Amino acid sequence: MAGRHRPRAHGRLVPRRGQHRRRPHRLRLRPRRTHHRQRPAARLRPHLGDDELRWELAPDGDGTLLTFTHTFADRHGAASFAAGWHTCLAALHAHLDERPFPGTGDTARLHEDFIAILGLPAATVTDGGVRVERQLTRPAEDVWQRLGGPEATVGAPPPQPFTVPAAPPGPVSRIEAGKLLEYDTGGGTVRWELAAGTGHGARLVLTHAGQTATLDAWRVRVEELAASLL
Repeated sequence: MAGRHRPRAHGRLVPRRGQHRRRPHRLRLRPRRTHHRQRPAARLRPHLGDDELRWELAPDGDGTLLTFTHTFADRHGAASFAAGWHTCLAALHAHLDERPFPGTGDTARLHEDFIAILGLPAATVTDGGVRVERQLTRPAEDVWQRLGGPEATVGAPPPQPFTVPAAPPGPVSRIEAGKLLEYDTGGGTVRWELAAGTGHGARLVLTHAGQTATLDAWRVRVEELAASLL
């Protein structure tokens, strides 16, 4: 039928990570679909806040090559963006193939897969201490419950999920329910903070001031938390 097409589609994800942590990071998805009629190249470059989205269509034999690039500065949000665009392009493939799309479902597992694919380091040494920043897949209230936050009391020991054996905790010194918990370890203050992330879930920022030897312990603890939220 004139003007109709039954495309075949495939995709490839190519992350581009800058050497400097403040440099924007790019994800390029290259799905391919075939058409019965050739079309000229076209570009669309809208902005989403400070992010830039770039859609490019170019002739490719008897089909069209779509190149999509999302440029952004939030490195720790990369897996969330990748999971979202992966799902959108899967829906596009289904539409072009004229087949039902089963829906997005729970993309938490896909998000964690992209954490590994993109090699996003959660734990770093900064200013003589440890910093762990991790995009999570559940809202802050769910994470707070999983950590035992509702049982935390100023002046009492923190709930066990907020601690690691490598840093014996002192009493809780500050609480903001669902958002923040602090305590001293004798060697530096530990601070757990849950903030707004990419919309996929809460953004966890954990710091242990004055300590660097606990880097691996906190990295493992946060990865265990992320896994428990799936």
